[in-house]
Amino acid sequence: MPDKKRLIAFARDMRWHPTKAEEKLWRILRNEKSSLGKFRRQHPFGEKYIADFISLDHQIVIEVDGDGHDDSRDLKRDFFMSNQGYYVLRFSSDDILSRMPHVIQTILNVINSHPHPPATQAPSPLKGEGKP
Repeated sequence: MPDKKRLIAFARDMRWHPTKAEEKLWRILRNEKSSLGKFRRQHPFGEKYIADFISLDHQIVIEVDGDGHDDSRDLKRDFFMSNQGYYVLRFSSDDILSRMPHVIQTILNVINSHPHPPATQAPSPLKGEGKP
């Protein structure tokens, strides 16, 4: 399926070319595995979405909002991901670059207050999401 290949290639490209905020958050998430759990970055989710960061164990998606985010598209994405059982957190690039302790504390608060059973499998680009 060409769309699946295109989505995976786009996710791979985004991993190689992160924004400054994504790069900073990834360094923290990668190094804080003991307290935050394991996260993946730029992970295909459904047929048309890519999660900036995802914890399959905690069923949390973290989205980094820069200048180019479309609020109506973000609402559809959040709705779809929530319906798949994931808790979606959004942070602005500015918050990540200037208020990282607050960002990390927010993630920890969600992990501690919204316990989820471990996901049985990663969200697959093959799962259909219907029409938004």
